[in-house]
Amino acid sequence: MAEKNELLRALDAFVLEPKRIIGATAPYSWGPGYSSVERMVEFPLEYRGEGDKAARLVLVGFPTARELKFRISLCYNAAICRFDYTDETHPNVLKLINDNLPPLVKGPHFHSWEINRRFFRGAATVPRLELAEPFSEPGGFDSLLRWFCSRTNIEQPVSGHYIRLPTRDTLL
Repeated sequence: MAEKNELLRALDAFVLEPKRIIGATAPYSWGPGYSSVERMVEFPLEYRGEGDKAARLVLVGFPTARELKFRISLCYNAAICRFDYTDETHPNVLKLINDNLPPLVKGPHFHSWEINRRFFRGAATVPRLELAEPFSEPGGFDSLLRWFCSRTNIEQPVSGHYIRLPTRDTLL
């Protein structure tokens, strides 16, 4: 149990401390995502003054989607919080009354570390992001990326950064 508590304290510190995206001002390539309709890119994060292989910002884009659709994850080895700007419905099955969350979230939603921390089981288990808060602020990709950065203590990307969603890669 001490190991789990130490890891929780380390993840709490990671979320709260300032981080900086490495590579946002240089061209990069999108790679395959988790499915054939997704593309993914990972940016390392500088944390406590140095790069850390475990610390990264992961973006998933949907180049064939007709409307704005993406995911942004803050990862430390695995995703510990995620912003899903999608049209999906997310059930909050494991919510408690004090969570003040709806039973279902439709459309864009945010899986914060704070509301999902209690589901962390240790280093050998991938954290489950069971709960999501609804998100309804309008914006384009850049403003929503900046919202995520401010929410997760990532330094704002500089003006003219290269972080963009993947372009449409099919004609249909």
